[in-house]
Amino acid sequence: NEGKLYVFNQDGSRVAGFPTTAEDYIRSSPAIADLNGDGSLDIVVGSDDDRLYAWDGKGDTLPGFPKPTSNDVASSPAIGDLDGDGLLEIVVGSNDRGIYALQSDGSPVCGFPLITANPVWSSPAIADLNGDGNLEMVAGSKKLGEDIIAMFLGSYTGQVYAVDYLGYPLPGFPVDLNSPTLSDLEGSAIGYSSPILADLNGDGNFEIIMGALDGLYVLTREGEDVRRYPRKTSGSLQNSFMAAGDVDSDGKIEMVAGAADGRLYIWKSDGSDYPGFPIQTGGYVKNIALGDLDGDGKQEIVGGSWDNRVHAWKLDGTEVSGFPKVTLGDVDTTPALGDLDGDGTLEMVAGSDDARIYIWEISYPFGELEWPMIRQNLWHTGTVPL
Repeated sequence: NEGKLYVFNQDGSRVAGFPTTAEDYIRSSPAIADLNGDGSLDIVVGSDDDRLYAWDGKGDTLPGFPKPTSNDVASSPAIGDLDGDGLLEIVVGSNDRGIYALQSDGSPVCGFPLITANPVWSSPAIADLNGDGNLEMVAGSKKLGEDIIAMFLGSYTGQVYAVDYLGYPLPGFPVDLNSPTLSDLEGSAIGYSSPILADLNGDGNFEIIMGALDGLYVLTREGEDVRRYPRKTSGSLQNSFMAAGDVDSDGKIEMVAGAADGRLYIWKSDGSDYPGFPIQTGGYVKNIALGDLDGDGKQEIVGGSWDNRVHAWKLDGTEVSGFPKVTLGDVDTTPALGDLDGDGTLEMVAGSDDARIYIWEISYPFGELEWPMIRQNLWHTGTVPL
């Protein structure tokens, strides 16, 4: 809340040059990539001071940044090579209703920002949806009390909600989640919930997965509703950061989300409930990571909770041995999983409302990490690779 960005070494010491400081709160989660091609990682994050910041690994501000918008940037940026030119671009939403696409030097991509109906808290997802070699962007936006999934093509000529590199609207978008063709459910508000792109039916194309106030929505890349969706939930998903991946090594993608009423959901790729789920967690677990913590070939579901704990569940709904991990404050962040020190042992990192960063060593031989951090990867693309 003090507007500072901290970077730590794996031993807990601070990296030289940090913390850096924005002029207001940082609610956005930082994305990390080598933006300028110098071989070192850079950090991009939004702030409530209406700016997007970019720093290098020494804490120095990159040329062209911070980049001003007209309102808060609570959306977490995503990074990708939108036009296939070998250079990375940054995509982020703002409370000024815009989707911004910026070159690595801070200059705007031609045609951006794209203006949606209302503030964009949702974090964009990026992938090549139509196989043209360019990246499309998907984000959630609110319109007059109804929500829109607006799709954006990463190109040099843009139009609101759907554009390709020629400037033509992408057919079928934007999509109104309250449309009768999608649902008779009411109240499909989108807050911070952000889209996931994954191939649910194995046809080689991405589907668009979105949490909302009333449940789970899945759309095709043409903007059509997928059979058996939406799936109603008893608690809101509008502020949930979902995860997706092949949790049981059956070759199919499952979707995982924590709802505001404390239930944890897993859905199969066809929209049916995973056996034994939903379960009641006893807290609000809205930020999900997936990883094979014990090397058994199956993913565990890891999530921070508002009960001052980080939980991990097996696919039978039981808690993993050694969990939950206790903190001194609510854990309103997505845990991150990885081998921090290169010793072959998995570590788990989480931030807590007690103003501390926690690192736990998971002493099991770990396996694949299907969704090891918020938005799946360091670039925050929100995409399960094909």
